Amino acid sequence: MPSAGETILIVDDDAQSRSNYTLLARSAGYRAEPVLGPLRSIGQLLAVAKKCGARYALCDHRLSEGHYASFQGAEAVAGCNKARMPAAVLTTGYQQTYADTSIRKWRRWIPSLIPSTKITPQLLRDACERCRKEVLEAIVPMERRGCRAVLTVKELIPRGSETVVRVRITQWSTTELAGFPLSMVPVSLQEKIAVGAFLFASVNTGASSADDLFFENFELPHPDDIKAIHTQFGGR
Repeated sequence: MPSAGETILIVDDDAQSRSNYTLLARSAGYRAEPVLGPLRSIGQLLAVAKKCGARYALCDHRLSEGHYASFQGAEAVAGCNKARMPAAVLTTGYQQTYADTSIRKWRRWIPSLIPSTKITPQLLRDACERCRKEVLEAIVPMERRGCRAVLTVKELIPRGSETVVRVRITQWSTTELAGFPLSMVPVSLQEKIAVGAFLFASVNTGASSADDLFFENFELPHPDDIKAIHTQFGGR
């Protein structure tokens, strides 16, 4: 159980959802503090957290209704965790729509991603504990540790204002693809991204599902690296 008096922020643009998650957080043993908004910056959210002494935060991903926030939940959670306030992101029923785009951008800084349809008091406690260990104690489980991986570009898919790069990560799965927004790749490298191209990136290849993957530190391989990739992995 949480220590007595530990406060968790409830960040959601829907009043009924805020009320529901407030009750759930109290059932989990937290003192819940719903954030009413509007939130114009993550700095403002952190100031609210400091004012009420919040130790954790639970954020819905979609926060745009009624101009509640100028950012999405994944970015808010990443900002909280970077500021050493453990936070988990609560995903809506549209999780897959965002998994390869607006959530993926910040996935490196999101230790816990909770489907809204599955959340329970115990799941919330577990998520906060995982965040606390990773953010405050630097205890990172194997499935959250990045390593240099080879990415083979298989598809480029327009999605709204983004282009999703769908890749095969042979060190993770020889059959399943995962995606990330092209905007995550440095601008100087983006024109090189085409179907069949290879990339290096730091990826948590111990992840159990594509939604749990993060990508960072993108590089283009040297020509000698490409030869070695072809030798080791062939067309995979």
